[in-house]
Amino acid sequence: MKPWQTFGWRTVAAVCVLVGFDRGLYYLGDHGKWIVQKRHPHLGWQMLPNQNGWSRFYEVRETTNDLGYRGADWPAAPKAVRRALGKDAPAISPVEGDARTDGELRIAVVGNSMTYGSSVEDGDVWTVELQGLLTEELRRRGDMRTVHVQNFAVQGYVFEQMARTFEQRIAPFLPDLLLVPNTTYDLAPMPRPEPSFDYPLRPWIVRTAISDFAVRKVHGRWMPRPPAPTEVPPEVAIEGNRERWEAVSPRARDVAWRLFAADRGAPEAEANKIPADARIGHFARADEDTLARLWERAKGEERALLLDLLPPGLFERVRQTVQHELSAHPYQSSMRWLWDRSAERLEGLRERLEAHGGQLVLFSMPTLNRVSRPDQPSTSAYWSMWAAGNDGRRRAVEFDPTADLRSEMPELAKFLADPNVFHRTDRGEIQIPEGAPEFASTLFFPKDVGHLNARGHRVLAEALAARLLESGALDASR
Repeated sequence: MKPWQTFGWRTVAAVCVLVGFDRGLYYLGDHGKWIVQKRHPHLGWQMLPNQNGWSRFYEVRETTNDLGYRGADWPAAPKAVRRALGKDAPAISPVEGDARTDGELRIAVVGNSMTYGSSVEDGDVWTVELQGLLTEELRRRGDMRTVHVQNFAVQGYVFEQMARTFEQRIAPFLPDLLLVPNTTYDLAPMPRPEPSFDYPLRPWIVRTAISDFAVRKVHGRWMPRPPAPTEVPPEVAIEGNRERWEAVSPRARDVAWRLFAADRGAPEAEANKIPADARIGHFARADEDTLARLWERAKGEERALLLDLLPPGLFERVRQTVQHELSAHPYQSSMRWLWDRSAERLEGLRERLEAHGGQLVLFSMPTLNRVSRPDQPSTSAYWSMWAAGNDGRRRAVEFDPTADLRSEMPELAKFLADPNVFHRTDRGEIQIPEGAPEFASTLFFPKDVGHLNARGHRVLAEALAARLLESGALDASR
């Protein structure tokens, strides 16, 4: 029986029109070619699995494996990871049967777009290069272990999302090493996850060119966005305050209560007399203006503890303000609470990693600003002291490979030390001018200076391999 006889000629015609429109948008309008992400209730967002997309400028292919991460499939994932992927579960723990074999060296890597490898081919990403270099060197030393470097980086992730990725995706693999590249951007608070919006076949529909066209060209332009609510109903705000109060630690509640009482002008001694279980009734009725005053009153560690108690609208405004301040002055004393907050989180990951024989490795991710300006401070100024420990026992391996990259483009790096030499586009983006000395030696994309090119990934992999081998972190007897 013919298709139009089974489904009706109108249905067949409509499907043909949609398919033709979709292919036209794909080939003529460059829609539906980028890697697609979806919301996630714990991670914020994640990439869909088994994609074969294009880079930002449609120059190279970028693929995701069956777990939704960059490159080819890995050895069979533990059952706990499969369950988490299927249920969008929160943190999971290694289970019996997840243990690695003696013949493997598993290295897990977290990060954002610089580690994901934006605009470079799968085989040129530094994690793939590192796997090849380590395999070659171990073979030369008579070490026959199979090296697996697993790239769990996702574009836009900050450190909190990387930590959650370890808890939910990486831990059951029981890695020998966990590599954590770091920049000051990673210290920013994580955006709060939004509710997922799923419907049948959505993971496939969002990959289409029509869906991409609707998101980029229709929604918010031809089709107006829904108006944002101007005011949260009091009963909703009270319930939200209660839920957040109950979700945070007792330590955070004590800080919030002390700030709340001070805002009300209550003497501290009187405020302390109110039982802990009765305080929620007072705090729950705090409006957004009151909580904004508490945030302004909070200092240092108090801000780290108060952050999770802020309602969604205020939290997002605070997050954007903090991110802007962090971008402008990451090493000022007023930003120290962000560093300490990340260190406390990292300590928990280290303990969990070491419980199964793993080791933590931190390194400062080279950026063009730091490669071209050696006078700029490095994240290593903080993390090297943290990694060294304060009890004579080293917490982690830590290093900064920026100098290795600078040595590969010395004249260009010196030229780019002056911020005025960059070309600025109409959109405000900066680019490396083609007339720059040693232009061909650049390790960064001239039109996308925030990311390493293929040569940059190779140089970074060589620097990391040398430092890992030198540190002894790869020794089988460790």
